Amino acid sequence: MRFTCCILVICFDVCYFFLGATASTISQELSILPRIFYVNETEECPDDHYYCKVDVKLKPKNVDDPPELWKLIKKESIYRRDTIFRAFCIGGESIEEKLEQELLQYNLTGDVSQLYCDHKRTPSDVHRPIETFIGLFIFSYMGFIIFSTIKTSNQKKDANKYQKMFSTTNVWREINKPNRNEDFNKLLSIQGIRTFAMVFIIGVHSFFTAMTLKFVRNPEYFEDAPNNLLMSVFYGSFGLIVQVYFIISSWLLSVQLNKIVENNGDFSWKDLLLLWLNRYLRLLPTIAVLLLLHSSDILAVCISHPYFYSMTRAEVKRCGAIWWKNLLFMQNINVQENEICSPGMWYLAVDFQMYTIVSAFFFISRKFKISMNYFFGLIAAVSALMQTFYVLTTEFGGLLRFGPRLLPPETFISNPETLYSYIKPYGSAITYIIGFIFGTIYWHNKNKNIFGTIEKKLLFYGAFIGFPILACYLYELRSNRAVEALLTVTLRPLFSLGIAVGILGMATGSGGYIKKFFENSSMVFFGNFTYSIYMSHFLVVFGRAVFEAKYVEVDDFYLFSNWILDVILSYLFGMYFYILLEHPFIKLQKNLVPQISSGKKEEKSKTE
Repeated sequence: MRFTCCILVICFDVCYFFLGATASTISQELSILPRIFYVNETEECPDDHYYCKVDVKLKPKNVDDPPELWKLIKKESIYRRDTIFRAFCIGGESIEEKLEQELLQYNLTGDVSQLYCDHKRTPSDVHRPIETFIGLFIFSYMGFIIFSTIKTSNQKKDANKYQKMFSTTNVWREINKPNRNEDFNKLLSIQGIRTFAMVFIIGVHSFFTAMTLKFVRNPEYFEDAPNNLLMSVFYGSFGLIVQVYFIISSWLLSVQLNKIVENNGDFSWKDLLLLWLNRYLRLLPTIAVLLLLHSSDILAVCISHPYFYSMTRAEVKRCGAIWWKNLLFMQNINVQENEICSPGMWYLAVDFQMYTIVSAFFFISRKFKISMNYFFGLIAAVSALMQTFYVLTTEFGGLLRFGPRLLPPETFISNPETLYSYIKPYGSAITYIIGFIFGTIYWHNKNKNIFGTIEKKLLFYGAFIGFPILACYLYELRSNRAVEALLTVTLRPLFSLGIAVGILGMATGSGGYIKKFFENSSMVFFGNFTYSIYMSHFLVVFGRAVFEAKYVEVDDFYLFSNWILDVILSYLFGMYFYILLEHPFIKLQKNLVPQISSGKKEEKSKTE
């Protein structure tokens, strides 16, 4: 045993030394190239000058006789080294003159691909009617919240039901009430997995902003990452972690539909319409408030550096024109160039679309006695064929790899991998099917220990831990088009299958310490706020990243300390959002909107 441990330690040291040596070589090679980022601090720019954001596409001065370093520039890298990003203070001289002076030493020239110039701004620049409306709305709403909270303090009985709904003290009491629902308690691990995935997603976006929005003084840090196995797996998870929420959504839909059938004996068209209506209204208030913010200049004036005005102004312009797409959950359909408001909301569009499709198929299945397996097969086949078709017939690279190659961030949505795979429903359709199937398996076997034997326990741990790690590792693999097509179709289902097996095992009594971790009371408690945190964390993470533009030296400590800070701020802001907005409107919806009746069981309880 000791000999084996010694061998493993030696192998680890050798690999670490080799990877470190490789990384050092890469850093030395790339150090002679033009800097990817250069920024003038805003304070250096006089008020009568313009501050300009410039993206430059490099090229040799003499195309027929390029300099030696051009080979390094065109070499495969996590960054596109043939594009550089500059932030200049422009007074008397032109941008072209500044670029010419810098690139002369490299025997290079460049074409300006994007240009945006502006003065520094102050909050007094905001004076449009929409900003006034938002200010009055927030003031009035918060006034009502405070009034309701005072009115219901110490549980006074003179408050009406609406004041009770919007009282922060009442909301807090309800959050902390024990949930006695049988399925909720059997599926406690879902709450813990929600929390874990949310922390991870915040980390993904925190890392992504460091790679794409920060002025990194040492970009070699990220370029060395593919040579580190652990970091490679971590980066591979960036495009997969959101699949967790599709699994959970479809799982809970399956339980809900089976419960309706058990209670009512059937699933009617009226039940279907009420299901869709309540799902829509459940998501609507939070979306509407965020769309108001994204359609106003409030975001722009919160940013102190002109370099990022172009992004925020473009977002305000998009959301002002196509906000209605988000309200109809169709912002991922027929996307033209970068025309999508609040890109992070793509998840809601896909989830709502799959929710309606699968529940409609469930209704048809019950109505015409057709097995759901036929519909699942149809969805899986369409999903696989469409993804394969795009990989083999277009420049679409398959899986969306998050990283600096997506720069500049303004063109993220027009990236083919984003358009054809990431934000389309067919990209996550098979995941949704897996979640629904496992939810149905759980429903019919929730009182059984499915993974009771040693062999099945090994299968549980192998799938729950092994499948996601394997999918993350293969996600960063780049090969020929056929392999890319195969990976595009299979990796998200492989990752999701592992998560589904894990939830099923923990729900039926397996998991040991893993089950205890995910069903810990703190993990379960924070799972309540997942939707609000997901929706609002973009403002926190990306807003903090663009609050100012300055050079940063990136290392492990910098990235992970930013991750922790982003998690803390996102959870504080998200919990605040939930208590003030999401929870009160959930209660309001249940009081004002018709709900699906519990049928026979309800009638029985009334007669008793």
